[in-house]
Amino acid sequence: MVEAAIVLPLVILTILSVIMITVFLFMYEIRQSEAHIEVMREAASSEIVFGIKRKSVSESSYIRGTAARTVRKGATVRAYALNQAEALMIGELAG
Repeated sequence: MVEAAIVLPLVILTILSVIMITVFLFMYEIRQSEAHIEVMREAASSEIVFGIKRKSVSESSYIRGTAARTVRKGATVRAYALNQAEALMIGELAG
């Protein structure tokens, strides 16, 4: 009984911590995917011949427990914009 009273809360805390970290990473991946889709749409509708579109995303979450802290993760999404019709016209003019 004494051993179970000591070990069981630690096991439950560990399981809940893993679940909270998994949710945090899942939300970060969702934000990164949304930013990537937005940058790709901007690149597709761009009027420039060639360019690089960038967008920064970050996710933060406050994790409670024995080691309560705020966890942050950030990234920069990059997409290359290439207007194929304009590039072909430039190629025809040069050649």
